[in-house]
Amino acid sequence: MKIVEMNNVRKEYTDGEYTLTAVNNIDFHIEEGEIVAIIGPSGCGKTTLVNILGLILEPTRGEIVIDGKNIVEYREKDKAKARNEFFGYLTQDFSLVENDSVFDNIRIPLIYSSQRKTKREQRELILKYLNQLGLESIVDKKVKNLSGGQRQRVALIRAIVNEPRVIIADEPTGSLDSVTSKEIFDLLKGLVSEGISVLMVTHNLELASQCNRIVNMLDGQIID
Repeated sequence: MKIVEMNNVRKEYTDGEYTLTAVNNIDFHIEEGEIVAIIGPSGCGKTTLVNILGLILEPTRGEIVIDGKNIVEYREKDKAKARNEFFGYLTQDFSLVENDSVFDNIRIPLIYSSQRKTKREQRELILKYLNQLGLESIVDKKVKNLSGGQRQRVALIRAIVNEPRVIIADEPTGSLDSVTSKEIFDLLKGLVSEGISVLMVTHNLELASQCNRIVNMLDGQIID
C-alpha cells in the first residue's frame, strides 16, 4: 500500500533571470512498512525531495498524495498537523535545543499534538521510550551535556513520540561513528518492523544496501 506518493513533482528556485531546477518532474512513492534509502552526490536534490514530501517545502508544481488524500485539499492547519503527527523528522545535526533538558526537547511534538496529554502523561511516555534505550537517567540532563550518540537517540525518540506513520531521516548517521551509526540504523529498522515507513537520505552505501529499496538521484532526477 502506497502511504505517500509524488506525481510529476518539480521544484525550481529563481534568482533574477536564473532558474535552478532542484527536483525535476519526479514520480516517487513509499510503501507502508518499508525503509527506503535515497542516495546520490551532494546537491543532487535529495534533501529538497524529502522536504517536499514531508510538507516542509512547497513544490513548484506536481501532486503529493498522503494516505490517499491529495494535499491540495489540505488547509494550512492540516499541513501543520501532518508535519507534527503523520511525519517524524530525524536530521544529521539533531536539531535539538541545546540548553533545554532531554524531557523538554522530546515533548515538543506532544505540546502541539491534537491528542492532548498532561505534562505528567508526557513524562511517563517519554520515560517509557528512554527506558527502552537505557537512557532514563538522562531525562533531566541538558542536551548540551550529551554525547553524539545520546543526542541522536533523543532526536529519534522525539521523532517517534507522536507515533508517526513515516519517519524522514536526512543523513541520520552522518555525524556518528560506525558503531553508533549501525545502532541508530537498527533502531530505524525496528520501527519498520512495527509498520512505520522510513525514508532515509544517506551517503552510507553499506546501510543503504540493507534497505528495502535504494533510490539513486542525480541532477534533480531519479536515475535508478
